[in-house]
Amino acid sequence: MCLHPPTVRPRLRRLAAALLLAAVPALSAAVSPAAPAGGSDLWYAVTIAGEPVGSVHEVTAVEDGAVRSLSTLKLVLNRLGTRVEMGMIVITRESLAGDLLGVDTELLLSAQATSSHLTVEDGRVRLRDRAGDRDFERTVPFTGELLGPEGLRRRSAAGLRKPGDRIELQTWVADLGAVRRVTRTVIAEETLPGLGATWKIEETTEGSPAPQILWLDAEGREVQTLDLGPFGEMRSLRTDEATARQAEGGGRLPAEMYAASFLPVDRPIPDPRHVERLVLRLRHRDPGLGWPAFEGTGQRVLEKTTETLVLEITRQHPRTRLPFPLPATAIQDEDRAFLGANAYVQPDDPGIRAAAESAVAGARDPLEAGLALQRWVTAHMHYDLGIVFAPSTEVFTSRRGTCAGYAMLLTTMARAVGLPARYAMGYVYVDGHFGGHAWTEIKIGDTWIPLDAAVPTDGPADATH
Repeated sequence: MCLHPPTVRPRLRRLAAALLLAAVPALSAAVSPAAPAGGSDLWYAVTIAGEPVGSVHEVTAVEDGAVRSLSTLKLVLNRLGTRVEMGMIVITRESLAGDLLGVDTELLLSAQATSSHLTVEDGRVRLRDRAGDRDFERTVPFTGELLGPEGLRRRSAAGLRKPGDRIELQTWVADLGAVRRVTRTVIAEETLPGLGATWKIEETTEGSPAPQILWLDAEGREVQTLDLGPFGEMRSLRTDEATARQAEGGGRLPAEMYAASFLPVDRPIPDPRHVERLVLRLRHRDPGLGWPAFEGTGQRVLEKTTETLVLEITRQHPRTRLPFPLPATAIQDEDRAFLGANAYVQPDDPGIRAAAESAVAGARDPLEAGLALQRWVTAHMHYDLGIVFAPSTEVFTSRRGTCAGYAMLLTTMARAVGLPARYAMGYVYVDGHFGGHAWTEIKIGDTWIPLDAAVPTDGPADATH
């Protein structure tokens, strides 16, 4: 079991997704351009539950007839004696009118950095991801305008002037890898100590589970942000450079705060690794946030009110008998995307393919092959909080990782032998409570079958997933 922390504001989400898992090498210092007249140079300190955990440095400048924004993010946490450090550098290019032209991102969550290069073309976004020495390209279609952060700032300054004011626009959301609509609504006018008058804003993003709260100044720039999660409030607050850099020293979250992120149960679940059907009554800590969709594999909502929800989870078994290797006719067109390679899942790597083919030698059906791969990953991997989230080639070479690494490698090896596979995240029951976890699902016929190499059993993953 491994922790997956709360979702935070868009520029920090990808880091926060792995914030409490492990340590990575320190970031090299990013060189920030000076902000000319009309630009900005802002620093923010980031805290979780009042503890300093990092900084954000944002510089916006006009260069060569375009707006260039550089955002350097660094999160540091002293987790039970282990230093966790990770970061992201984002360079955004926009037209003078605020239309998005391109985005370059570098992300450090492991020893191997990953990067992406995005360009906006007529009616589509072209994205090239890079991991190691390999590139992976895809396109995302869109219609209408596509604004960048400076365009969003200007639209906010012009349209958010009093409580009740609301704007809606379209932008690129890196966390989701998609074009999404963003809505901002003024809740109230508030004065922040030492920072002056601000507009308190609720921001909702299409495809995100919960709104964010922002405080904007009269120019539409962020003064403070707030996100709620199982570890407490996560805030970024505008400050001076010295204070922001001091926050990079990292904070220490008490052990009980980690325990608070688990979901307790009122009675033990006997023999959890062989549970075929589980019914849970969930109670919402904050009903005002609403419930997520609960559309995971084998899940069905039986009852729902604003405060409670009854969820049925059924262990999945193949409903179709198929041979292995899978014939091409047994794979539906919409599932072929789950055989391909990307920056993190690299089934065409020769070493991974050879190991996967050796592991499934003699398998007669897809489930037998999937379980053989699960056993291989369980036997060859070592649990290590020092690996946050790494490409499958790095995981395969080091043979170390958290549940995220186990799931990434199993997903990749399944694709390498022709089994459609995807990476899944959720919760699992271990040691008397539910905690954040990751596993793999393979497609057999019309059914997604969960497999878990980190919390293994002798068949498909149990119904506590």
